[in-house]
Parts: sequence; structure tokens; C-alpha cells
Amino acid sequence: MPGSDSTVPLFPAYLRYLVRHNSRRRMMVQLFTVLSAESLNPEHPLHDEFTARMDDIWENYSQYPWLIPPQLGSWKSSMRPVVRKAMEIMDGVQLW
Repeated sequence: MPGSDSTVPLFPAYLRYLVRHNSRRRMMVQLFTVLSAESLNPEHPLHDEFTARMDDIWENYSQYPWLIPPQLGSWKSSMRPVVRKAMEIMDGVQLW
């Protein structure tokens, strides 16, 4: 995963990479934000895509053997709500 050690992927390092990467693509982030808001309408062609986004992110990120701080527990037992909160916070920051 980008921003991390290829032999031991570090989830916090990946999140820092993602923030840095998105900060360099302001127009893409703006487009994503607009599409996300528009997709709240059930008739929007991307409605299902955005509705399933958090589950899709979890499925994608769960394919990697992340190294996480021990106080967080294991990836499978306790990280899903942490990942969701991290993504929701980043989405919210992108609005600003």
C-alpha cells in the first residue's frame, strides 16, 4: 500500500499518504464531494455506489495484513468502526 512499508503495511501511514495524495488533487476531491451529495437522491445513477462505499472500503482494506497499534486490538475484531470513522472524518474535512 502506498505510504507504507511493503512487507508490513501500516494503516496510520497509509491514511497519512491518502490525505497527502488527496490534497494534491483538489478538483478530483471537489468532484467526489459533489457526486457524493448528489447521490443522496435514490434516482441518481451513483446512489448504490455511494451507499455501499463504506462496505466496499472495508472489503478492500481487509485484503491487506495491516500492522496496527496493539491497543486497537486485531484488524478483524475491532478495526471496522475505526476505519469507518477515519473515512467519515476525511470526507468531512474534504468539505472544507
